[in-house]
Amino acid sequence: MPFCKISDAPAYPLRGFMIDVGRNYQSLELLKEQLDIMADYKLNTFHWHLTDRPAWRIESKIYPQLTESSNHRSSRDPGMYYTYEEIRELIAYANDRAIRVIPEIDMPGHSDSFITSMGFRMESEKGMEALENILQEFFEEIPYEMAPIIHIGSDEVHIPNPEEFITRMVKKVQSDGREVVVWSPGLKTDSSVIRQSWGAMDTTNMTKGIKEIDSRKSYINSGEPMTYVNKIFFKPIMAAPGNEAIGGILCLWPDVNLRKGMDAFKENPVYSGLLTFAWATWTADILAAPQEYWTMMPNKETEAADYFSAFEEYLMVHKEGYFKGLPFSYLPQSDKEWRLAGPFNMEEEKKFLKALEDGAKMDGQDLEWKDARGNTLIITDRFNLGGYYPEAKPGESVYALTYIHSDRDRSVPVWIGFETPMRANRIFTGIAENGSWDINGGKIWLNDQELEGPQWERPGWKPSKQEGWGSKVDQEIPWTVEELYWTRDPAMISLKKGWNKILVRIPGATSYQNWMFTFVPLEMDGWKFSPKPE
Repeated sequence: MPFCKISDAPAYPLRGFMIDVGRNYQSLELLKEQLDIMADYKLNTFHWHLTDRPAWRIESKIYPQLTESSNHRSSRDPGMYYTYEEIRELIAYANDRAIRVIPEIDMPGHSDSFITSMGFRMESEKGMEALENILQEFFEEIPYEMAPIIHIGSDEVHIPNPEEFITRMVKKVQSDGREVVVWSPGLKTDSSVIRQSWGAMDTTNMTKGIKEIDSRKSYINSGEPMTYVNKIFFKPIMAAPGNEAIGGILCLWPDVNLRKGMDAFKENPVYSGLLTFAWATWTADILAAPQEYWTMMPNKETEAADYFSAFEEYLMVHKEGYFKGLPFSYLPQSDKEWRLAGPFNMEEEKKFLKALEDGAKMDGQDLEWKDARGNTLIITDRFNLGGYYPEAKPGESVYALTYIHSDRDRSVPVWIGFETPMRANRIFTGIAENGSWDINGGKIWLNDQELEGPQWERPGWKPSKQEGWGSKVDQEIPWTVEELYWTRDPAMISLKKGWNKILVRIPGATSYQNWMFTFVPLEMDGWKFSPKPE
């Protein structure tokens, strides 16, 4: 623009995206596509998680057995790895786009394939010697200029010699002049090492502040597609007291087996989350916000609600202009309004329905409603991050009510879901029976007529576990289209001209359930939501 000078700079020097290729291999071509998108939105760090339990993805000339297919998990792209030439190619491709690459060689945990290949554990004397050789080979093949920062993992492990192990590995990396990153919580190390926080920061034995990368609550595969956007938008980048927050990294962990690499992007809200994270780490204009915004929309007619609504418009312009043909599982939700009642036990539920039908009082009191907004209504979150009723208990039900005004009779496509499985873990209550929406008894009424649910390909299927971590067998079963509301075909519902009543029963079954309900119209021309018919 003539006669115009724009001054802009990021709030944080490090703004990144991590992809785990140790569990599920990603082609170089697909990784380059992600780097192109990152560059468009000024994300400048690609964290490349190259090794994990199922497979070792880095060429090794001194230990070629590390990449042999027989030493990889047979269901996880066995034998697929990156040659040093390919690693240099990807790093050069990233550098041309002003993106630095942080390679991660995860140690000493998450190392099943290493143990299978080598016949000994990483923390053993033989293991530490082998890792030093592996790091030395990596440094000779990938010069400092290409990867000045190396991530060595160190989380989720209990070993008999933690201090000896981490001191020795940090020394090896630093001896080549490179900076070291470890996960926190993870093995304890000194303040020269950068921490990437995924949980509570470990500040034990620190004599001074450290550099910190914030990845707390930033795992895309734990995100519900609608509420994940407001969670990332309203979650400030934070540092433990005394530390320096140098930025944040958004992490994609496709723990469950994938049929093909692109499924990681179809099954998770990657692009909507990525754009929101790019905005948040560049502007950092939200320095504090209530944690309730991580699971719920801000109240209507507040500054927070107005700002988020404006951001949604921005997001949709980019979705429609630059992400055509790519999975972008988000639609505006600032215009969706509901009323909630509950939670009710079975006896209270009967009284509530009778009072609602008769337009009467319940136990002599007016029905109590709570205002709610959004495409997804979280009753209570598995990770105890909040929800409209965080104290609700299994066996209780919540009811949602809204009205939709249509300018004509029409049939419209809608995503409907009662539980959003977290893709990091094959744990949820299961698939409903044919003709039902929810295995736990969730129901929807349109104009007082119950909507019939879909015909499922695997009606009644359940994972073998209902809480904790998914079984090894279940973890190897890829997600199917019907299990995730945003990947299956939308339901078609018929609206009449004028006002249409939507009533929903949202039951809770287990303490580990992501207790929620989703109703996402894929088009909104000529109709609107209101908690009360005008």
